[in-house]
Amino acid sequence: MDLASLAKPQLIFPDFEAKSRDGALRALTERICRILGLADPDVVLSALREREELGSTALGDGLAVPHGRIRGLRDIVLAVAVSRQGVDYGAEDGRPVRVFFVLLSPQESAGRHLKALAAVSEWMNRGGRERLLKARKPEEIYELLCANGRV
Repeated sequence: MDLASLAKPQLIFPDFEAKSRDGALRALTERICRILGLADPDVVLSALREREELGSTALGDGLAVPHGRIRGLRDIVLAVAVSRQGVDYGAEDGRPVRVFFVLLSPQESAGRHLKALAAVSEWMNRGGRERLLKARKPEEIYELLCANGRV
């Protein structure tokens, strides 16, 4: 799966700020819904919160992958946010989250949803985190995903 085909340059936030997990989820949801023209951010926020209740999507080493399946969504959406200060997300390793990959998938796309999660994980395991933290502009992050996103 190609991360660049999932990401949209307008959904890349290189200077994201939030103080808490809930604040981060709310701010990311509001931005994504506003940019995509999704009518009900509460539905998206609820899906992300429900997933967090199953277990934190903070994977450690400063990375979180909040994700959810959304009824009525037409295609998979990937947003990327980088927090320079870090967000207290309640990660098991105690480290603040600095890199967020927010993955939203149609309710009916369980298989593609899992493949997209695996693609994010593999990309990050190949050194993506360090490259993202160095990037300062949305275009730079998008180019990283385009150049290194295929798995």
